[in-house]
Amino acid sequence: MIRVVAAFLILLVERSIAFNGGLNLWQWIGVQTILFTLIPLLAIGRFNIKPGDFGLAQGDLRFGLKTAFMLIAIALPLMAYGASQPAFKAYYPIWAPARTSALNFIFLELAVLLMMFNTEFYFRGLLLFSLDRSLSKQRMGRWIAVLADSSIYMLAHLGKPGLEVQYSFFVGIVFGWLALRTKSIFPSLAAHWISSVLFDLMVIVL
Repeated sequence: MIRVVAAFLILLVERSIAFNGGLNLWQWIGVQTILFTLIPLLAIGRFNIKPGDFGLAQGDLRFGLKTAFMLIAIALPLMAYGASQPAFKAYYPIWAPARTSALNFIFLELAVLLMMFNTEFYFRGLLLFSLDRSLSKQRMGRWIAVLADSSIYMLAHLGKPGLEVQYSFFVGIVFGWLALRTKSIFPSLAAHWISSVLFDLMVIVL
């Protein structure tokens, strides 16, 4: 339970800074990296916690990657629809210069990879694995953990296009199931990042 409380406190600080800090994209990525990744990793090292307890493990990578690519294929029609909508075209890519050259686009997507790692490590690793462990003795505890994690994940999307906020809840459920099934955050990270790259391309091209 201590891990769950600590995870919530980290999120509250991150959300407060995101909404009130007046940071640009790069500053926000730095803050997110410190809060979502560096501080938890320092705690893991300090208290001799196994990284695998938070999904930092290979796990069932073959099943995970196979499932990740299947999920991307299923999501392509929805992504194409979203990429054609004005709200998404106005919001993505999140760094406007990415539209102007391939080099800028690649630079942005590498930065997004770091953001995605922060996100997956926090939501699917730190928070979900902690919730799952805390609720393990409860009936349907694993699914309660997944739903709770997905709800919080959805709230973290407030401020983005409305359809994405709703979509993130269901994506959170699928990614949460995948992380727990494979005992790793890396399959959901692959699905999340590749989908993001493809979506940015669709927004620019469509």
